[in-house]
Amino acid sequence: MFHQKKAKFKGAYLAESAAEVPNPGRGWYQVYSFDVREAINEEELKWCLDVQEHLALVTLDIGCCRDRDLSDEELLNIRRIFDFFASHGKQMIVRTVYDREGKGPEREPETFALVLQHIRRLGPLFAKYAPYILTLQGLLVGSWGEMHDSRYLSDEKLCKLTKTMWEATGGTCCLSVRRPVQRRILCASPDGAKWRIGLFDDGLFGSASHLGTFAEGEYGAKNAVDGQGRLIDSQPWPAYEELDYLDRECVRVPNGGEAPGSELSQKEILDTMRRMHLTYLNRIYAENVISGWKRANYSGDDAVYQGCSLYDYIGLHLGYRFVIEGVSAVPDRGAPVQDEKTFSPFGKWRRRSETLTLTLTIRGRNVGFGNLYRPAHLTLIARGSDGSEVRKRLGIDPREWDAGKEFRIVAEWSGIPVAGADETPWREELFLRLKQEDGETIWFANRSAKNLLPIGTVLGWRPQEDPAS
Repeated sequence: MFHQKKAKFKGAYLAESAAEVPNPGRGWYQVYSFDVREAINEEELKWCLDVQEHLALVTLDIGCCRDRDLSDEELLNIRRIFDFFASHGKQMIVRTVYDREGKGPEREPETFALVLQHIRRLGPLFAKYAPYILTLQGLLVGSWGEMHDSRYLSDEKLCKLTKTMWEATGGTCCLSVRRPVQRRILCASPDGAKWRIGLFDDGLFGSASHLGTFAEGEYGAKNAVDGQGRLIDSQPWPAYEELDYLDRECVRVPNGGEAPGSELSQKEILDTMRRMHLTYLNRIYAENVISGWKRANYSGDDAVYQGCSLYDYIGLHLGYRFVIEGVSAVPDRGAPVQDEKTFSPFGKWRRRSETLTLTLTIRGRNVGFGNLYRPAHLTLIARGSDGSEVRKRLGIDPREWDAGKEFRIVAEWSGIPVAGADETPWREELFLRLKQEDGETIWFANRSAKNLLPIGTVLGWRPQEDPAS
């Protein structure tokens, strides 16, 4: 709180909430599979949608094209699928596959050139719908499209597939690979620095290696290091080393998957999810794992979430979750401006006063497992005693509010001292609003938050219009 002759600030009550916040680009998902030869039945499909989910994993089966290119009609069917999910407010995790039965080598094209041609045909369509795509999972090949059991996943071919997809989409979509070692191989390639590559771990907790996501057993651990004991980037590493890698290198790309097992303790499960920076998880598979999480009570140290189930706690923390923890303000009087009465050299009364710049310091924390990946704008809003509203857009990039870390915002807002009328102090209510570039609101996880978060009240100060807002 600050005190000035004509100004006073009182911060709002700011407390973390255990409620679900309807934020885009994160959370639980279900799988929706399509054969691209068939037109969708929108009326039937819409009854399968969960209105509380913001994500959908859309599987596009192009196995019919193992010996030919995609037809215009098949591309039109894909466009209609994308239109459907976009029109229902779902951001898509898109996986294109030749196989949905674990028979990848049998159903992939006979030539690598045809795989690349399919990518080139699909790329412009993916680019067109990029605002509705969280990530592209896999690179078409492998059983279930999971990038294993394929003749086309040598290091050279892996890089060629990725480069072709990146160029075909114009770099508009994030890509996801099945194993961290694949990501390291890609990042070490000549073009790797510009590719945005996350992880989809569909073996989460299925075994100590997450069903082959990490190095398998003692033999795998030995192969992970050279003669000097240094980790080899082109080899899978043991789980603890891979988790360190993901925690360090994969904060700002979406990571997710599904959990076929859950043998670990609750603490180990949550620590792993935090280190992997999980953004999305399958809420259907595996049913025994999900039901077990729903039966278990959260037993961690976050007091505000006591009483939640483990399933609810995980769901609340998938992706980003922003909490504002405190706001302070300091006034700074500046040069005179025309406002209050003073005597001029010409014998006439003029109105002059000082400016009063409000410097706000806002402390917050991203308590989620992951980050925000879409550009968004943070705006300060002041609502005056007379119902007027003034806005100031802040030059802040919320994508840099990293998971598990505190963030700090310092904002200056010029105004003037105002006494108010009838001995009632002039009052400005201050709010924060966070919106993606597409206009979708991001809620703060505070108890008092809705689409706006009240952060405090200023008495005796009125802000000036900000031309940039």
